[in-house]
Amino acid sequence: MPDQTPGSRLGKLLQTQSPVFFLLLLAFCLTIVGAAWYEVNTRIDREYRIERDAVYLEGSNLARSFEDHIQRSLREVDDTLLSIKFSYEALNHLSQQRVDPEIASYMQKRRSLLLERVFLLDVDGNVL
Repeated sequence: MPDQTPGSRLGKLLQTQSPVFFLLLLAFCLTIVGAAWYEVNTRIDREYRIERDAVYLEGSNLARSFEDHIQRSLREVDDTLLSIKFSYEALNHLSQQRVDPEIASYMQKRRSLLLERVFLLDVDGNVL
């Protein structure tokens, strides 16, 4: 009884056909494998670039927010020190010549800004 396994049929087919058929089949298989490798490498490169850009953007945002935080902190420290100086000069009844008018006007503006910048917002962000 002849062996009818799929592998033997392929071997028999390859033996009966010319070597050109075998070379074409081999070239086709290598082309498919090469195309698959090319696609995989292209996707890996694209995902790497996307991830690298995302990391760069996230780092930039983090640095920017840290810079804003530091600037805000320094501004608050400066305002606090100016307020302490103004309060010291005003509460200790120093003469008006010794109270710096520039600091006094700045503190008046700063106090009004603090009071004016308090808003009540609804869920949509509208000012109530």
